Amino acid sequence: MATGDNLLTAVAVAHDCGMIEESDAVIEMDAQTTQYGDMKVSYSYIKFPGLSEKLPLGHGASGDVAVPFLSESTYHLAVDGRTFHLIRAHDNALFKKLAHKGKVYAKDAS
Repeated sequence: MATGDNLLTAVAVAHDCGMIEESDAVIEMDAQTTQYGDMKVSYSYIKFPGLSEKLPLGHGASGDVAVPFLSESTYHLAVDGRTFHLIRAHDNALFKKLAHKGKVYAKDAS
């Protein structure tokens, strides 16, 4: 696990420490509460082998998202503190997935 004030800095530190290989992808999870009080999670690539820009993957209410072209062992999840707390409070199953595949955690923005 790598932590930092800024998510992108924490990803860079994790890479520099050898926790994330050059061939690994890193997916940012971004949770938001809706006007109805439930949670919406969006996913985007922070790092994808061969690409240098952030790519959106889509939204999933249950946290299920298909990660195209990646095997189970080649991606890591990254979240900030706000998203971590929202997922922990709203979706126990997704929180377990985050605990399993999460590698990078940034401070809460507030």
